[in-house]
Amino acid sequence: MKRILIRPSWEPWLENRMFSGAQGCVYTSAFALWKARAFEAGFQLDTWDMLPLAEADCVWMMDLPGRKSVFEEARKKTGPGVPFVLQVLESPVVTPQSFVEKNRRNFNAVVSYEPGLDETRKQFSYCLPNNPRLAISEVPFNERRCAVMVNSNRVEGVFAMRQPGIEGLPGIGRYLSGWELPLFRATNRELYSWRRSLARVSDEFTPPVLDVFGTGWKGEQISWNPLYSNPPYRCAVNGQSRDGKHQLVSGYRFGIGVENFRGSLGYISEKIFDVLVAGAVPVYLGEERIADAVPKSAFVDAREFRTQKELLLYLRSCPECDWEAMRESGMEYLKSEAFFQFSDEAFAARMVEILRKLF
Repeated sequence: MKRILIRPSWEPWLENRMFSGAQGCVYTSAFALWKARAFEAGFQLDTWDMLPLAEADCVWMMDLPGRKSVFEEARKKTGPGVPFVLQVLESPVVTPQSFVEKNRRNFNAVVSYEPGLDETRKQFSYCLPNNPRLAISEVPFNERRCAVMVNSNRVEGVFAMRQPGIEGLPGIGRYLSGWELPLFRATNRELYSWRRSLARVSDEFTPPVLDVFGTGWKGEQISWNPLYSNPPYRCAVNGQSRDGKHQLVSGYRFGIGVENFRGSLGYISEKIFDVLVAGAVPVYLGEERIADAVPKSAFVDAREFRTQKELLLYLRSCPECDWEAMRESGMEYLKSEAFFQFSDEAFAARMVEILRKLF
């Protein structure tokens, strides 16, 4: 039995909690299935705090650690020739250092959602997983509210909240982490500010077109700088949702499924699929080639509107027949072979396949 010790992206996932319901982990069911399938194939998966690193046959790092010294210390504790694998899980907004080739060369293999990677160089593509099995009660069109956005309100860049360690200093911390980073890291591809702007535009309507759930929308401090302006949003509802996300979204016609990052790297997270599973129609912005993965007939493409106001006007006035057609297209897609690549089952199978190729 090969021992695979995983350093997860976030501390709450340690103690094997990533396989059993860690706080904030949207991939628990996929990770649990991966663990089970891997065991059947002769691989024992555990988070790296469960055993001494000297007992590892492979160290699997989900995203680069905040400090390079964490990686270097782990190297010293493992046996000779033990492979280190980097799995890219987060977007480039959160871990831009994961996309620098010089950093990747520290690893024996790279697993990323970027399509078309060269397996002869031990670079493997995969899709971020989703679980579409939730049964949502049917709500008629005329009983649904217009649109909902379920996201935390956060700031990226020099005004972001302070995080632990020197690498957590807003703006400059990543440059002090030991990892290679471009001198001028592009931040204009983050979409947190796009969501904030959409909520402000919604507030211009009476009543607001959007209902917004999540932390940071009631005027809370969202920056290390207490003078950073964050007036309360009229469209904010109770600060955060009381129901599960899917159950909440099922009471709306449209759900904002906007990524944290806009680009062409293959980053398609759970956001668009959460809305589809809830039985609503997604409003999407993020992966530029999204139509290669999800039918255009199943979502509202935010790029097709000149302004956010124009987008909100469309959502408010969309006829029932058009909405039903989009919703039906989304339901059919979730049942199709085309969706399977984003399922928990496909993720688990792909991860086991990669393990077999590495060993």
